[in-house]
Amino acid sequence: MSNVTRRRYSRVAFVSSLKTGARGSLWAVVAGLAAIVYWSLLAAGAGPAPMERASPACPPTIAAMRLHVQGTQLVNSAGKVVVLRGVNIPSLEWANTGDHVAELLQTAIHVWKCTLVRIELSQTRWFGLADGQKDHGKAYRKIVDGLVEAAGHDRVYVILNLQWSDLDRSPADAGQHRLPDARSAAFWRSVATRYRSWGNVWFDLYSETHGVNWETWLHGGLTTAETRHTVVTYRAWGMQQLYDAVRHQGAANIVVVPVLGWGADLVGLINGYRVKGYNILYDAHIYPDVTAWKQQLAAVAAEVPLMVGEWGGGDKDLAFGRQFLKFLDAHAMTWTAWSLHPDALPSLIRNWQYEPTVFGALVKMAIIDGGKPVTTMPGRSNPVGGG
Repeated sequence: MSNVTRRRYSRVAFVSSLKTGARGSLWAVVAGLAAIVYWSLLAAGAGPAPMERASPACPPTIAAMRLHVQGTQLVNSAGKVVVLRGVNIPSLEWANTGDHVAELLQTAIHVWKCTLVRIELSQTRWFGLADGQKDHGKAYRKIVDGLVEAAGHDRVYVILNLQWSDLDRSPADAGQHRLPDARSAAFWRSVATRYRSWGNVWFDLYSETHGVNWETWLHGGLTTAETRHTVVTYRAWGMQQLYDAVRHQGAANIVVVPVLGWGADLVGLINGYRVKGYNILYDAHIYPDVTAWKQQLAAVAAEVPLMVGEWGGGDKDLAFGRQFLKFLDAHAMTWTAWSLHPDALPSLIRNWQYEPTVFGALVKMAIIDGGKPVTTMPGRSNPVGGG
């Protein structure tokens, strides 16, 4: 983040502004009171104003793509098990317009043959609070609309992932933190309302929660974050609270819930720390430095619905990659590899000509070999029944 050109007053900034003396004191009082009302409404469920309220119209064919979680499996409307494979498309978390995101999506769909893409977002930019945004986030949201619609027309599913939060403070504090905050809940109310009719859209509550215990992960509480200048204590929102924020908007979309340890600690799920609700997939992130991943994933996948939202490696990690792909196939697990961006490491492509890395070529071949979504479990002669 660079210099922030759009200032917003928090409660702390309001109190500080009263200490600046007579000059501008009236403006400080008015702005501060307005900010208190504004952010109180935001935390209560109102979106930042002005914001267009109409959701993009969803074509019936895309609405009909909706999947469901049944037991530990992902199923379609016919009750058949579905397995999706794809990639992450980052950059909308750090850039107002992203980096070639429309081209990357087309490459993922038509060249890599992905059936699922995970798109990283920023709550700061969604609400138009970042440096350079002067339209309250309208252009940013339209970019996301375009990606969702384009993917849907090609029968591809989209995970909208909240990658960057901002501690409900200054946009300069935007980044990955231990847990989300009050503005994250407002983000999900807005996103859920906007895409609740889109059958190809899933909601990934937060990326790589870490540094807290499982109780706080689930229900929220006070935690800390290191900013550029200090250590901040803030009230974090738990996964149950964010899930509820989505469902209260009438959205039945699949909700992806991250686990602790930057996505590598799944022990709490075995010990009963789970979000109460339906259509939930838990999300693991596995890289070559994660130890005992096979035992953890196998144990958890036997009890709870699980996907792998991030995994990847460098060109020297092919042995890991082959072993991990074999595991994923054996357990019919949905996944998205990291990342289809040359600068977001470990990258699957070398450059903006989209030339795969050695590891990327391995992933690309695995996706292409998978072809259309798998609709039967390996080793099963019949699709899974149910409704």
